[in-house]
Amino acid sequence: MNGWSNRETWSMVTWGFNDFPVEDFSSILENEDMDSLDKIYEIAKSMEDNFISYTDDLYPKLTNASNAVSELFMTAVNKVDWIEIARHWYDDNV
Repeated sequence: MNGWSNRETWSMVTWGFNDFPVEDFSSILENEDMDSLDKIYEIAKSMEDNFISYTDDLYPKLTNASNAVSELFMTAVNKVDWIEIARHWYDDNV
């Protein structure tokens, strides 16, 4: 899907980052005890956590409910390749 591994990842890159603030990852980048792969992993985890937290604040029934819409949403979020997104972010910012 436009160079991304799947539609969910493409959708997050295309639309998701327009809707929620991306954290400043400078503290991760400046950590000299981490190699680049560890930094990418930490950035990916932060991106996922931030997106879930942001979504939960706006739409608590979407992320914390037991219903079809919540299940479909979380299934899509779980298919996002956060490592792929973080790797692209890292390559663009380092």
